[in-house]
Amino acid sequence: MAEVYSSLFKGNVHITTPFSSSHKGIDLGNYKVKNPIYSPNKLGSGTVSKIATSYTSQGKEWKNSLVVWITYDSGYVMSLYHGEVKDKIVNKGDRVVVGQQIYRTGNTGHSTGDHLHCAISRNGAFIDPAPLVTNDLNVSVFKIGDEIEITGTQNIRKGNGTSYPVTRVTQVGERYVIEGGPRIADGYTWWDLKGADWIA
Repeated sequence: MAEVYSSLFKGNVHITTPFSSSHKGIDLGNYKVKNPIYSPNKLGSGTVSKIATSYTSQGKEWKNSLVVWITYDSGYVMSLYHGEVKDKIVNKGDRVVVGQQIYRTGNTGHSTGDHLHCAISRNGAFIDPAPLVTNDLNVSVFKIGDEIEITGTQNIRKGNGTSYPVTRVTQVGERYVIEGGPRIADGYTWWDLKGADWIA
């Protein structure tokens, strides 16, 4: 089982169970107990939208298991499972930023060892969290309203993905204000530029 970097752990982890149609998230661990978990690099800022002390899986209710949901400004909703209720870090309504501790791993509920179950949804549909929370050590994090300066030539596209047509090519020294994003598509993080279109 190969190791990958995850900003959730700020270190290397093993993905013990990948995302699938029957497992709507990924399980990650690093052989440590009560490992601190941080808000990941690619999701930006968000708000703790819900906290629960139990959940239902495979028709059974698992009690005394901490579940935390964070709704990110980027439109993603992340939920974290298997922590212990007494280890709660954040509260409903708290704002969270990249790199802030938000959770601890645990072994509660439907679990056979200390690990983190991480699920991410967008527009109500679960997606594979791996591209958003692994191999993300050197992620440049911007936010809406930031002014950026172009340091190389890049394509600006009509939408957030490589299948969208190129509307222009940037020039070194141009400045833009970010008005939307981030969006993850085709292996890139995309930002909507005020007065232009999307750039990766």
